[in-house]
Amino acid sequence: MSLKSAIAFLILATASLVGAQTLQTLCSFNSTNGSTPRAELTLGNDGNFYGTTPGGFGSDKGTVFKVTTNGALTTLVSFSNSNGASPRAALTLGNDGHFYGTAYWGGFTNSTFTYGMGTVFKVTTNGTLTTLASFSSTNGANPEAGMTLGNDGNFYGTTYGGGITNPASPYGMGTVFKMTTSGTLTKLVAFNSANGAYPYAALTLGPDGIFYGTTKYGGITNSTYPDGMGTVFKVTTNGLVTTLVSFTGTNGANPYAALTLGNDGHFYGTTVYGGITNSTWRTGMGTVFKVTTNGSVTTLVWLTGINGAYPEGGLTMGNDGNFYGTTARGGITNSTEPYGWGTVFQVMTNGTLTTLVTFGFTNGSLPRAALTLGNDGDFYGTTAAGGITNSTDPTGMGTVFRLFASQPLITVEPQSQTNNAGANVTFLVSARSTGHLGYQWRKNGTNLVDGGNLYGATTSALTITNISASDAASYSVIVSNANGSVTSSNATLTVIDPPVITAQPTNLLVLPGTNVAFRVSLTGTVPFRYQWRFNGTNLLNATNATYAIPSVATNKAGNYSVAITNAAGSATSSNGALTVVVSPNSQTNYASSTATFTATGFSPESLNYQWQKNRTNLVNGGNLSGATNSTLTITSVSDADAAIYNAVVSDASGSVTTSNAVLTVNNFPFIASQPQSQTVVAGRTVTFNVTAYGAPPFIFQWFFNGTPVGSPTAGTNSSSYTLSNVGTNQAGNYSVQVVNGFSSVTSSNALLTVFLPPSLTLQFSAGYPLLNLYGRLGNNFVVEFNTNLAETNWINLLSLTNLPASPYQFLDPAAGDQPARFYRAYMQ
Repeated sequence: MSLKSAIAFLILATASLVGAQTLQTLCSFNSTNGSTPRAELTLGNDGNFYGTTPGGFGSDKGTVFKVTTNGALTTLVSFSNSNGASPRAALTLGNDGHFYGTAYWGGFTNSTFTYGMGTVFKVTTNGTLTTLASFSSTNGANPEAGMTLGNDGNFYGTTYGGGITNPASPYGMGTVFKMTTSGTLTKLVAFNSANGAYPYAALTLGPDGIFYGTTKYGGITNSTYPDGMGTVFKVTTNGLVTTLVSFTGTNGANPYAALTLGNDGHFYGTTVYGGITNSTWRTGMGTVFKVTTNGSVTTLVWLTGINGAYPEGGLTMGNDGNFYGTTARGGITNSTEPYGWGTVFQVMTNGTLTTLVTFGFTNGSLPRAALTLGNDGDFYGTTAAGGITNSTDPTGMGTVFRLFASQPLITVEPQSQTNNAGANVTFLVSARSTGHLGYQWRKNGTNLVDGGNLYGATTSALTITNISASDAASYSVIVSNANGSVTSSNATLTVIDPPVITAQPTNLLVLPGTNVAFRVSLTGTVPFRYQWRFNGTNLLNATNATYAIPSVATNKAGNYSVAITNAAGSATSSNGALTVVVSPNSQTNYASSTATFTATGFSPESLNYQWQKNRTNLVNGGNLSGATNSTLTITSVSDADAAIYNAVVSDASGSVTTSNAVLTVNNFPFIASQPQSQTVVAGRTVTFNVTAYGAPPFIFQWFFNGTPVGSPTAGTNSSSYTLSNVGTNQAGNYSVQVVNGFSSVTSSNALLTVFLPPSLTLQFSAGYPLLNLYGRLGNNFVVEFNTNLAETNWINLLSLTNLPASPYQFLDPAAGDQPARFYRAYMQ
């Protein structure tokens, strides 16, 4: 990764200073009680903290001390070289309740190690110290780090020197050792530069039972780092060592501190150098990194000086799952201290770094150790400088401090949500705190408890399953720790219910010209989208809650439905049928005639009819039929039938009554069927007929050419006049006068035309029969012959269309040799 990209990452991964942190100096070292502590504190079973100083007290060979949470400091041990000297590492609490540690000097001495090569000791809480082992160079020398308790009850640690030596490393490049509680020390690994050199930090026990650690030098080298930039390694309890990472400078260099196991199973650590460099910080300001058990390393933070520099101490996991650490330099600077006095920071697993404290010398300076989490949720630590000064120690002899857990800081508020009914929703809150966090979710200001469709009421994630309208509310959460609480902003849950039709479109039965509208009733969450349909086909621009049809016509009859949608779903209504009923027409009928009224229903539904006379329901009988059909028939009407007629047309859901149709009955005589003109052959029978309506009885008087013929006849509404064996003298005009009690009426003339039947005469011409046909000109005639009058099958001789002349002559040449031949003619 280039420096440019590293800086960009750093800007994204660095949070602003949290102002709610409080730093308290619990005690300042003054040489008589110790000086310049370089190691983190160790929490004892009694709730007090135990630590070491490499200098101060007596012979200035260092101390073991106890400090309470209120700052009372007790020196438990003063080292004298014979029992060890200059302890630089943290103590380790054993299974027996005693503390185990290492001293950098003391123990065995020789010409190379005039101050000794260091020791391993045990110390009780009342200050009784037992030297367990002295290093002898071949098994290690000068341990900078404390020891780690293994699963087997033994302690495992590193020494900064000893082991393999060469002209470049006359004191050795360090070792890994095992130490029993009885004092048996075993060298497991001697570093050789290629696999690391000069381990400065304690080991970390992995979940796989293997130890993981760092070396300050070794690995990859260059002109800036000729001794190498350090490594990450793993080592088994039988001494099999594997190099996992060799730092390259850009991803960090020279790790001083132990690794910290995260909740995700990965290790997190710091490098003192590497990362971003400039003219002030030529070797870089250090990094924070993550490394997997298979050696995949990720740089999380490049320190910039402003947010800290030179993190010599390791990371400590807080109750919130985040990591906390110190930097020896960086933070506030001035002309007296251009590199800064150090910081305390928080870093998240995604690389977001927040500076919690910047030291200012009087409250401590040069924190070189990791923090220790107390039982109260506060962090405790040491600084190697600052505090009390004198002429011998003008930079101060160090302090013990307490970082009070602040009130929680909500970094991500719960967000409002809009969800469909039946969905599952989760409200999340993210908060920072140096202590344990508690959560209490609320609904409209009332505390929630798990149960029903709700769980996570006291966690950072509140889940509501199968939501409904009753869950729509404002949700907030109180986030608390030992130092206070903070309440989140409200997050609104909006529940969208899908449309549910509670009232379907109803059938409408109307007369033409009526204004109608189809509607539905709904439950659900607005806004709704509507699409009305006619007989299953979408209607153009029919997208409102109501579909109105002004002045309906019969072509609008049919089924209407609507599809409704919202964000949660859709619903389609049942059909509402529109029936348009065309009313019957008023009529004027002559008495004795037949009246019919028809109500025409245009409808997709099955319809029922009920005819009414003057608003009274009718039944079939007498001269009336069709009382429950679409057509009502009244035969032989009379004054009693003159009335107002209408039909009640209904389906299963409603009805409509047609407009009134008035039946008017006319009693005056009226000839409905005139006598018809006829043309007949003389001798035939002829009948003239007339049909009349009106109030009976009727008297009929027939006329021939205006002169009465026959006697007047009485009857109902019909009469006939018959002529038998009609002759040509009866041809002429025939009419009839109809009389009733109100008036009379005379029919039109019916012309009777009488003509004689066709005839044939026979003569011979040149020995052949010559026939003369007499008949009515313009008519069609057929002449047939036969040889025997008894025969029934006559043979066609001549078919003549439109007789042109009378007589019409024609020969029968085929008859010349026959003894007898008979002829006949008839008109078609």
